[in-house]
Amino acid sequence: YGITTDSSDSRTFRTGSNKKITGVQSLIAEHAYTVLEAENWNKSDKAEVVHLLDEKRISVLLELQKKGFLTISQIWLLCYADKRRPAAEAAMRELLQRGMVDRHRYFMGRGIGYLESFYFLTRKGFSYLKGCELPEFLEEDFRYKDAPMTIANYAHRKAALDFWVGLETALKGDDDFELASFVPEWLPDDGGERIVLNVASPAHRKRLNIMPDASFVLRNNRQLKDGRFPESLFFVEIDMDTEAIIGKRALFDRFYKYQLAFSALSFRQLGPYYEQFEGARLLFVANSEKRAKSVAEKIVVNPALASAFLFTHLDEVKERGLFASRFLLAGGSGPVGINGKAV
Repeated sequence: YGITTDSSDSRTFRTGSNKKITGVQSLIAEHAYTVLEAENWNKSDKAEVVHLLDEKRISVLLELQKKGFLTISQIWLLCYADKRRPAAEAAMRELLQRGMVDRHRYFMGRGIGYLESFYFLTRKGFSYLKGCELPEFLEEDFRYKDAPMTIANYAHRKAALDFWVGLETALKGDDDFELASFVPEWLPDDGGERIVLNVASPAHRKRLNIMPDASFVLRNNRQLKDGRFPESLFFVEIDMDTEAIIGKRALFDRFYKYQLAFSALSFRQLGPYYEQFEGARLLFVANSEKRAKSVAEKIVVNPALASAFLFTHLDEVKERGLFASRFLLAGGSGPVGINGKAV
């Protein structure tokens, strides 16, 4: 909205069409004025035009605060799915110009050019959100986080975000399930800690650590007789085909640690919330169908934990959604659904 403030009455807000605004718009304007006043904006002009953010642009800032950073494609899916991509691009240009977001660019050299930039929230954008006094934002702290600097880290982080965004968009409008939580490895959980599984190694007589690329909880909205809503715990490994499958420091070692963790229910040590879970599953998400199949065929797990290890690739999850995706089990058998049962 274009809001005009009159120097004789700094609390009078008018739109560019000279119509007064009321209701929710006037409340947002009031909060925005407070933020602008605190940031010492120049109000020497008799009529200064201040462009407030609409709901979609505010939702962009909220998503950046929640996820750390996002590409234009991801912002489009999350906040502008009902519009064409140029609408998302125009919004990001405005937010960038106003200093509410910043970006990191990735140049791949001549012939390829730039990859999609990662956008992240600035302190000014955070201050604007604080000024809006949104109920879900009142207890938030500024989460500034540098975007990945190397191309390898960029590719891995983008794939993890693609999975997260795809999961959220697939569950929109789903009456049966909702995403109760999603914790990526670059952000702490609600308790301020990173998700790290600690397991005891019988072979090495020492404790081993695993930091998953992400963890999430799916909640079934069909209430049980005892009043609870069933929840399922998942860990995620994003694979960009940069590690050997078998050998020293290879993928096989990670799967060995996960088997120990699942057998000992080590995830319950993450906090009181996790004590409710009787088990967990690992989603291994590769960058291609060929890679997913190759890893699944070479990984061997305890038969009692067979349905706890599911192998797929990113395009499968993005195109089909989590519940329609087909997964392989360790050893290459399948396909199965997200519940580990044959489809």
